[in-house]
Amino acid sequence: MNYVLFLRGINLGKQNKVNMIILKKQLSDLGFLNVVSYLNTGNILFETDKQEKEIESLISELFRTSYSFDIPFVIISSNNLLKDFEKLPNWWWNKNSYRRDALFYLRDINRKIITEIVENQWDEQENNYFLGETALFMISNTKEEYQLSAHSKKIMNSPFNKLVTLRNSNTFDSVIKLLNERLSKWVLKISIE
Repeated sequence: MNYVLFLRGINLGKQNKVNMIILKKQLSDLGFLNVVSYLNTGNILFETDKQEKEIESLISELFRTSYSFDIPFVIISSNNLLKDFEKLPNWWWNKNSYRRDALFYLRDINRKIITEIVENQWDEQENNYFLGETALFMISNTKEEYQLSAHSKKIMNSPFNKLVTLRNSNTFDSVIKLLNERLSKWVLKISIE
């Protein structure tokens, strides 16, 4: 099975430095296969036959023993991530928008928790988001719209921010492209065997 690992709060300045070459080796040493990273902000793809709970446990222990700071993360199966990708509303593809972001729910956070927050704390008239199973997808068409949005006011400067790890649309789309390329090769390999 293919998975994507998203890390939160690393390599964004001088603090919480994680060398991707070393991390990829550490993950390979745990038995994960074909470990690939995209950018330096913690977007990692890998393969394994291990179950998600075991994967989480192994990665949690690796981070606890190898790094002097917390590294929040989420592991998402390729199936679950691609299901959300396929359900994205038409507005996600508006390349002229000011900002499009995918806010992935961290471990122990799920769509139900995020839905309750959104329904209880956000203005009902805001319709610039899509609640997926793996992430909250948001758009702001202009800078002014962004500054007035829940994204700016209710996420970036609130405790909600600690529940998610953000990827802009370019990063998310690139991860999906890498994942699709990987899956195409995997299907081709199985059909040849």
